[in-house]
Amino acid sequence: MTNPTPTAYDQVLYPNYTFPQTHPDRLASIARLYGMKPADITHCRVLELGCGDGNNIVPMAYALPQAQFVGLDIAAVPIQMGQARIAQLGLSNIQLQVADLGRLDLDLGEFDFIICHGIYSWVPAEVRASILAICQAHLAPQGVAYISYNAYPGCHLREVTRDMMRFHTRGITDENNRTAQARSLVKWLANSQVEETAYAAYLKEVDDRLDSKSNGALFHDDLADINQPFYFHEFASAAAQYGLQYLSEAVLADTQDHEFAPEVGAQLNAIGEQDPLAREQYLDFLKGRTFRQTLLCHHSVNLDRNLQSSALTELYVRSEAAPASVTPDIRGSTAEKFRSLSGAAIVTDTPLAKAAMFYLYENFPRFVPFAEMVMRAGAMLVELGAQEDAMEESGQDLAAVLLKTYCMGVTEVSTQPTPCELVPSQYPQASPLVRQQVREGVLVTSLFHTNIKVDGDLSRQLLLLLDGTRSRQDVAEIFTEILAAGAGKNLTPAATQERDVFVAALPEQFAPQFAVFARMGLLIA
Repeated sequence: MTNPTPTAYDQVLYPNYTFPQTHPDRLASIARLYGMKPADITHCRVLELGCGDGNNIVPMAYALPQAQFVGLDIAAVPIQMGQARIAQLGLSNIQLQVADLGRLDLDLGEFDFIICHGIYSWVPAEVRASILAICQAHLAPQGVAYISYNAYPGCHLREVTRDMMRFHTRGITDENNRTAQARSLVKWLANSQVEETAYAAYLKEVDDRLDSKSNGALFHDDLADINQPFYFHEFASAAAQYGLQYLSEAVLADTQDHEFAPEVGAQLNAIGEQDPLAREQYLDFLKGRTFRQTLLCHHSVNLDRNLQSSALTELYVRSEAAPASVTPDIRGSTAEKFRSLSGAAIVTDTPLAKAAMFYLYENFPRFVPFAEMVMRAGAMLVELGAQEDAMEESGQDLAAVLLKTYCMGVTEVSTQPTPCELVPSQYPQASPLVRQQVREGVLVTSLFHTNIKVDGDLSRQLLLLLDGTRSRQDVAEIFTEILAAGAGKNLTPAATQERDVFVAALPEQFAPQFAVFARMGLLIA
């Protein structure tokens, strides 16, 4: 169904990003931990409601050529932009269509995964009902639906500044002026505080948040006529009316209580034994949750709320968590900490677990098959001369430890092997998707389905050259001419620093840069 009437999203484009937490691989991995049998993502069908220009779903279609993808959005301009990108990439496994989710009359068929990110809280009640009805009617029996929404109690605070910004900008019709005035109001309020109160701290936090928020996001999120948060129990109850049950959160760590004292966790678990949904609501009270990314499945699915660590043995694992100690005691009984760049950490004194974490760290960003990880960790202990009792630990013991690390955000799991080349070839090739995106801006999508910011002009030029037809020597010769042409020009400090890095890398034919691109997931050869 086309919509000839321009929408606010046609007039003010919403910034669309890649959302790793929506990828079918993430949804399938979590579903397996709860005892479900989701579809193989390599041949699945995916529907995204409110897809915008396709920045989230198009990279999925590129990376999974045998799967099928459909994206729907009410705004025609973003859809047209996405269709142009699809045509340029030559993708035949994805369709983007203009459609009103509140009056959907398309013959969609069945989908293994349904994604609805950043839509539910910003549409009228009848459209929210339609979103849930679509999930009920079109989700496969073992399918998973992802729906994100603003949440209480945390959003009670956000509504304070939202109401003030909407009052201050009432009557302003120009979008740019309206967002500018909203920012100015919050900055004035924050800077006018003279006492260190909770209110002053809150205003400072909002001011800082708005400084990093685009005009499109501010206009459509904070200043929108509709921005309706929900308590978790309200959302779960609404989903239940359409035969859908709560599965988990798309970020499994969000369901955990490890940041609280052990007695608090025990109290939550006692609540959860009686009512798992009540536990989630009390967890929101504890965390002051402002946003949820909830996974749903059909009520007919039998879920095992005791997460199945055995499911990990069929998956692939990776971790960037580095040992905190310069010389970690892998083979002994000393407790060692492994900490990721995000700050998430795990402490373990189990030799096999320590060896496994160390092996994952040395192989990052590669996704390692579970069986390989167990074998390599055991071999490492043998080489280190570990005691015999350390070798008695089993793969199942290790799976239980790794489940904890996954729940804490220290490790990642996947149903598939590493999706990109980590060792650049003599003819390096950036993915066509990356080369297309780098022509349009600084944000590209990796084959790990993450956002990568490519700030430097020279870095973008280098990626454009990597089409698989040029050898490393060819690229080095072309860049020698590019650098020579730019010599003597006035450059910003950042551009000067980037140029110096490239000059230093020329003797190595840019091997360091290619290695960085590979680790980011930007190369297919």
